[in-house]
Amino acid sequence: MADIRTSRTDEHTILQLSKQFDQNIPKYYILRLALSISLKITKIPDPEWSNKPEQKGSSYKPPQVTGAGKKNSEDHTYAYKSLLSVLHNIDLFNETALFTSILQAHIRRGLHELQLQIEANNNIHQYLLHTLFDDTPESHQESKEEQDNLEITLQSLGVACTINKRIDGPRISRYYIKLQNADQYNSLNKKLNLLTIQLGLKDRQPLLDQTSEPLTVSLDIPRTQDTWRPVSGDELFRRLEQKNPNQWILPVWPGVNVEGKPFGFDLAEAPHLLVGGATGSGKSMCLRMILFALVRLVSPKSLMVCLIDPKKVEFSSLSSLPHLFKNKVFTSPREILDIIREIREEMDSRMNKLKELGFSSLTAATECNVQPFPRLVVFVEELADLISREKLIEDELIRVAQMSRAAGIHLVLATQRPDAATFDGKLRSNAPYRIALMVQKSTESKIILDEEGAERLTGKGDMLVKIDSQAPIRLLGASVTIDEVLNRAQKF
Repeated sequence: MADIRTSRTDEHTILQLSKQFDQNIPKYYILRLALSISLKITKIPDPEWSNKPEQKGSSYKPPQVTGAGKKNSEDHTYAYKSLLSVLHNIDLFNETALFTSILQAHIRRGLHELQLQIEANNNIHQYLLHTLFDDTPESHQESKEEQDNLEITLQSLGVACTINKRIDGPRISRYYIKLQNADQYNSLNKKLNLLTIQLGLKDRQPLLDQTSEPLTVSLDIPRTQDTWRPVSGDELFRRLEQKNPNQWILPVWPGVNVEGKPFGFDLAEAPHLLVGGATGSGKSMCLRMILFALVRLVSPKSLMVCLIDPKKVEFSSLSSLPHLFKNKVFTSPREILDIIREIREEMDSRMNKLKELGFSSLTAATECNVQPFPRLVVFVEELADLISREKLIEDELIRVAQMSRAAGIHLVLATQRPDAATFDGKLRSNAPYRIALMVQKSTESKIILDEEGAERLTGKGDMLVKIDSQAPIRLLGASVTIDEVLNRAQKF
């Protein structure tokens, strides 16, 4: 009988989980746990989980998982074969090798889901409780009591209102509040700090926003961290369901909204994006998710990505990405300046080529089924540091930002230090799409979003996304690993 094979990463996950539970817990217990996690996901695992891992971890006999090979352990082989036969629509009772392959796929996918919870610093015990045993982590009675308490507290602060609805998202609870009059909005906004104290929220700061309903506002109150429900990149794409993630030229899906629904936009329409957030805000994961969506949904024939990473941390291990521009990640200030200048020259060359073909832009050409060159998305990490070390980089980026849209070149500019001194107004004005993760000061939020709010986020992927002049939309960023970016990237 074939073995169930794990990767080195899988084994690291098993070790981490063993430390969180009990050092003496048998490994096959964790394999069974991973299998249960995977079976909670309605979509069948991607075939790649069935393949032999590139980095070998360990091998396990299927009876170790099903129970057939353990003394004093009940044999669940028949039950697993029945369940997986129905789920995969295939008879596995006489297909031992295929049964083992499918069993491996579920176990490895489950281990991957568990690893994402560990990386996000989530309470693994609470995650398992909510995932395996309870899809409704909070009872209706508890919700009603909290809602009544909030309404009483608001009235004690002099805010006359009625709470109409509550939505519990992956991380926050959003209350839709009907105010008695419009003046109450400014009154409540000024009293958010008092509200924080009276509700005992400590560092979980509430966030107030207007809605399209007359006299109705939304109030976001972060829950305690042990109730957070993170979302993986694969899970986000599963949640798309009937939506077509390929409906855009450059689809970007950074995360899910308060209701847990995927939110995305077309980077080709942006045409440039500014991402800002402090250390620990989840900015790096956000950039990874943007890249993940692009390379997962668009082939190298239609997309190339230029990765600029002066700190040699975020993108350095992506040198084998099939979409990579020049097959290299650029790190030193000198070579970064050179490559940006080369991109500017590429932009001019593209415009001349389009003119020869009789088109005003790459979009116009592709609409006529002509694609003379792929789109190019340039990721620039730690922009503020780069500009402070090499001022000419900003000048070159401004020139690219002002004219590159027609040539199919788009910028994703990221920084953990958003301030007016290092962000020229010309650069910001050419990036009307913005993503703000948690920042330290309201002035930093204004640099990214042109308004306050990001200073009240909870960190670790909590973000406000602003498209053009629309009101910011609050999202929870999805989590992906570098290995996922590489493994899910289209190879053709």
